[in-house]
Amino acid sequence: MENNKKQKTKIRKSYSFSEEKSGLIFQEIIIYLFLCVIAWVCVDNIREYYQDYRVKQEYSRYQEQYPWLTWKIYEVTKQETDTQQVPTAWMLAIINSESRGKQYAVSAAGAIGLGQVMPFHYQGRKEALFDIDLNIHLSVKVFRACLVQHKFNLVRALNAYEGRNNRSDVNVHYLSEIFNNIYFYDKK
Repeated sequence: MENNKKQKTKIRKSYSFSEEKSGLIFQEIIIYLFLCVIAWVCVDNIREYYQDYRVKQEYSRYQEQYPWLTWKIYEVTKQETDTQQVPTAWMLAIINSESRGKQYAVSAAGAIGLGQVMPFHYQGRKEALFDIDLNIHLSVKVFRACLVQHKFNLVRALNAYEGRNNRSDVNVHYLSEIFNNIYFYDKK
């Protein structure tokens, strides 16, 4: 009988130990999940900070190259080029050659704004092409179409963007200025 009592007591102790142990495991899981959430939030904040820092560094570098560059023009250009998969450096070099960053530029041929968009590329009022967002959106869209049409040959795409699509001659000054800005710019 006494042996049975000892066994029952032993069983009860091991059973209560299991309950305590499972309670501790549950607490450890909760703490682990809480720490994972905190780590995820921290990593996400660090990633956002790094991206913002990198974008601001890139803006500063481009602003040294293009003194006319404002945050608004850069931000819209960056967003549009990322969306339409065109290098930002290419589009900024085109804007520099086309208008020198003048929002209200109008060419002798009638091209309008920063990217010198021809009014036939837009079905609305041509005055709307002076809007930075719309002009850059259309400029990138037209340039992307030129790139696709010419199988991503940059020289031919720039020739087409300039309006010399069906001509065999090229504007050497225009092309060399863009290529210098894209590939050979050096801070002085």
